Parts: sequence; structure tokens; C-alpha cells
Amino acid sequence: MKIWIICGLLWLAGDACTPFDVSRYGHKSVDQFCAKLNSLSDAQLKELHANAPLPSSSGGFPLRGCSHRCIAGSSFAAIVAKDPDNNLGWGGKCFKWTLNPTTGVPTQLINIFSPQYDNSSLPDSERVKGVQQAHARVYYVEHSRGDNKPAWRFDHGGAEDIFDPVRKSLLIVQGFNDEMREVRPGFLLGEYF
Repeated sequence: MKIWIICGLLWLAGDACTPFDVSRYGHKSVDQFCAKLNSLSDAQLKELHANAPLPSSSGGFPLRGCSHRCIAGSSFAAIVAKDPDNNLGWGGKCFKWTLNPTTGVPTQLINIFSPQYDNSSLPDSERVKGVQQAHARVYYVEHSRGDNKPAWRFDHGGAEDIFDPVRKSLLIVQGFNDEMREVRPGFLLGEYF
């Protein structure tokens, strides 16, 4: 299954989130940035991911705080995942501030689900407020599943399934993994398996 996941950093300032600055890349909003990425073919996304600097086991993880989500790609799986009824308003990921003392990697991430995420008329900081569910372990892998090169893996192996009482839907996250690389500072791109 090829679904391209993009994480753009949110810096936490007290109780407020300041969105990742997409204007640094010539875009007015997260939606515009995501639309640009969605204009790329799967082959172009794969090339962007393949040409990203490779992480190292001693380099530390590049993000802290919470991220916006962007699901890109044109595969059938990506098209299905983009539908809010299927992703239950998945809004991004929050990386724990607790770091592994040996590797400098956050010990865990938590996914955010927000019924307002797809309401683009709201400010970015309002859209990402939501319920935190579906924990994952974060760690470095020497050989990724996608291209056998180093990546950051977000392992949802022990994640709880998520039930949305409004949509009467169940989202199964257990067993899925993201494999990410930092394409530019604060911008991670990866595949979801």
C-alpha cells in the first residue's frame, strides 16, 4: 500500500500551537502546501523521499511537538485515506517531549483526530485541536521497507483501534508503520505501510 504521509512541524508555545511556516516554501497555507504535494505524481514523491538526507542512528530525531497532516499520492489507497469518513479526521501527530537518553529520539508519538481538521476555513491552530489516540513507538531503522535505506519508523504495532461514534466507524491502526525522512527542516515525508 503506497500512501505518502507528510508531517510539518508545529512548535509548541505554552498552551498554543504555532503552525509550521509553509511560507518559507512559497505557500500561503498548509492546504496550499498539501495541494502542491498532491500535484506531484507518486514517482515524484518517491524521488523526493529517496533524495532526502538519510537519518543516522546518532543524529537525533528532527521534530518536537505536533504536526499537521497531509496525505498525498494518487494510488487507490491514498485516495481512500484522504476521505474524512475513512481517516476519521486524522489531523497529524504529536511527538512526546520525553527522549530516549541514548538515541535522542522521542519515546512515543500520538495521533490527533479532530472533527474540524478538514474545515479549511478555520485557522490551522484550531484545526489540529482534537483527541489524541493511536500511540506509536518512534525509532531509527537502518533498512527501511520502502527502499532498504535508513529512515525513521513510527510503529503502530500496539496501537488501540479507534471508534468514531458520530460516523459509526472503526479505524484499525494496529500493525501499520510510517517510514519518514526529513526532506527540509521541519518537513518529513514518508510512506505508510
